[in-house]
Amino acid sequence: MRRYLLIFLFILFNFSAGVANAQPPQEIDSHEREATFTRQSLKTFSGSYLLYLPDHYAEQPKQTWPVLLYLHSSDARSQELQKLKQEGLPYVLRTGTKLPFIVVAPLCSPDEWWDSHWSVENVNVLLDEILEKYHVDSRRIYLTGWSMGGAGSWKLASSFPTRFAAIAPISGKSQTKYVAPLRNTPVWAFHGAEDTTVPVNESQKMVDALQSLGGNVQLTIFPNTGHEAWQQVYSNPKFYDWLLKYSTKESEKQETQPNQ
Repeated sequence: MRRYLLIFLFILFNFSAGVANAQPPQEIDSHEREATFTRQSLKTFSGSYLLYLPDHYAEQPKQTWPVLLYLHSSDARSQELQKLKQEGLPYVLRTGTKLPFIVVAPLCSPDEWWDSHWSVENVNVLLDEILEKYHVDSRRIYLTGWSMGGAGSWKLASSFPTRFAAIAPISGKSQTKYVAPLRNTPVWAFHGAEDTTVPVNESQKMVDALQSLGGNVQLTIFPNTGHEAWQQVYSNPKFYDWLLKYSTKESEKQETQPNQ
């Protein structure tokens, strides 16, 4: 037992001596700082889109025109523009309807959604390019979309609420957390009562949430109509008249409700 005690005392003595003789770590820099950094990298945004210029656009180079941005459904996602031409505003314009807008219809790639962060940024950059290249009234930029495009309309407008003078989501499903920034943006939502793809309560909950915040919003529900509610919206001249009532300078003051 005594021998073990002596061994323990010997180890303890040498350990204590080692601690006493240990050198503190060398200071690399006596001016120590705690810091954070954020570095912005460059992003490249790209994509295809359809563009429709109003009649007499080329003849009136000093006139500025309102822009109507259309976001398509998930079925039209592709690398080609052909599917996009078969629905919504592009289809209506190809049948001969004349509109007093520069209509812009971007194409969503097959692996994206309109309400994704990248798509929201990409479409916003596209709008910047349209403003640079064409004679645009920047106070009168309007947004509409159908199905996936309806969801994208809620998200895009919520992300850039001062950019759009009015928006019109159709048959869209979104989240009520996006409505708060739209308190001062006129919204006319549409849905088919018989929609089995996106139930009508999806639009109803968005409208209810925005109404609870005092927003200028109204929902039109089409009876005996399924998911293809865009056909009744885009064929109605009153819809375009309603859009043109608003500009971004005036939208915070106007309280006019959509015409039924």
